Amino acid sequence: NYTAYHYHGVIGSYSDTHDTNHFSFTNQSYTISYWQKPNGSSGTWMMCGSTVGNGWSIANDGSAIPVFTTYTNGSTSSVSGIVTGSDEYHNTVVTVSGGTNVCFYRDGVPVTTGVVNLPAPAGTNSLIMSQIQTSSGFTSSLDGNMQFVQIWNRALTPQDAALIYLNQKLGVPWP
Repeated sequence: NYTAYHYHGVIGSYSDTHDTNHFSFTNQSYTISYWQKPNGSSGTWMMCGSTVGNGWSIANDGSAIPVFTTYTNGSTSSVSGIVTGSDEYHNTVVTVSGGTNVCFYRDGVPVTTGVVNLPAPAGTNSLIMSQIQTSSGFTSSLDGNMQFVQIWNRALTPQDAALIYLNQKLGVPWP
């Protein structure tokens, strides 16, 4: 039995890793995986950096579709996923190859690919879950649950994404 992080959709309901050295991805390959159960159609799952500076985020767009966005000196570049729904938990995996090529997986199946503009270094920003940092402070609070957050410093294969979903669905940890 696992406990999820629950966010209430209000400013101040977030998690901060306070790790300022490991999540400011730029031109390398990486993967982000998490299980989500939103209570609404908008809100930020996680972010590193700022919308007015440099960084990245994964947020729902207002119609329950997760969007991976990079920010470079105030400019944005995005790739959208697929409707997540709020009826049950779903696994989302986002792989980024070479800092620009993005692939979204939902429940182990690739659903969309795209290219984002290469972000400038995000500097020393920690990974924050459930809110996004803008010029006016933190906004876009998530109302929902998140669990099994995992981040790799490589782009996982489609087979890896399927194994993450299947093993975690069965309660088997996947390294």
